Amino acid sequence: MPDTGKSAIGLDGNLAAALGYPIGILAIICLIMDKENKFVKFHALQAILLYDWVAVDASVVGGVSGRSDRDYPRSCQSIRRKLF
Repeated sequence: MPDTGKSAIGLDGNLAAALGYPIGILAIICLIMDKENKFVKFHALQAILLYDWVAVDASVVGGVSGRSDRDYPRSCQSIRRKLF
């Protein structure tokens, strides 16, 4: 297995790359700060693109479904009116 070295934030390269996926801000920091570790930069960019894809997909699916009050059962309509 190739040596991934240290990242610019002081973490092991594997750990920095892995933490970029669940902690999105860490991926942004690694992408900006890391100048020489291509392994960490690759995974940081991949994590950011994954977050963008998920956000776009969620907005498209949410916009297409376009649920309104009449789509919910009557019991849910009264709860939704109280909440919103």
